[in-house]
Amino acid sequence: MAKKLTKKQLKEPDEFQNVSMKVLQFVVKNRNRLYLSGAVLLAAVLAAAGYAYYERSYETKALELYAVAAKAADPSSRIVPADAVRTYEELVTSYPRSDVAPLAYYHLGNLRYDAKEYDRAVEAYERYIDGASGKDKDPFMLSLAYYGMAYSFENMKDYSKALEAFQRSAEVNEDPPYRAMMDRNMGRVCESMGNLVTAREYYEKALVNLKDPLMEQIIRVILARMEESAAEKNSEKAS
Repeated sequence: MAKKLTKKQLKEPDEFQNVSMKVLQFVVKNRNRLYLSGAVLLAAVLAAAGYAYYERSYETKALELYAVAAKAADPSSRIVPADAVRTYEELVTSYPRSDVAPLAYYHLGNLRYDAKEYDRAVEAYERYIDGASGKDKDPFMLSLAYYGMAYSFENMKDYSKALEAFQRSAEVNEDPPYRAMMDRNMGRVCESMGNLVTAREYYEKALVNLKDPLMEQIIRVILARMEESAAEKNSEKAS
């Protein structure tokens, strides 16, 4: 049986009504502030959606330019394609934050190297190395960037920097045949620097990991030549 309400309870508003009235009064009193808060929230949601759309569009346009440049860069041609260079440059200038911008710098480095613009090739390789960061950094591609940079420095006769770049290339790619190739290159650079003792050490290290019989024969010929040259110098000193 339901409990009867007293006259006092009938005259007094119930708890739900009290709370409802208080909420309504708060909304009326603070409606401008609430409208503003809602507008701010809506603006934030719209801004986030707009930014996401902008980022997708940004990456899509960058990727389209990358595809055009890659198509223009015909590896079979002996002529450095100017269209590819221009398109890669447009990509890194217009979309520097895109995911493909670092890779565009790598290809620019290769194209600059082929054009014998070694200082600009080094700059492009450096931009690739700086841009390819964190977990997205591919050790193989990174080693190739250092490899291209080293050859650029060697062609500019900056042998100390070439040696350093070859060393960095070997550090990020520990594949034995690749390391052997880097040891051979470092031996050649040390020869150019006149540091024959270190050059011999690098050549001998290269022989340990080489899988190419032809390259092994070439290095053995180089070592024999170095030995013969050293013997001649000793003979001249003795006489």
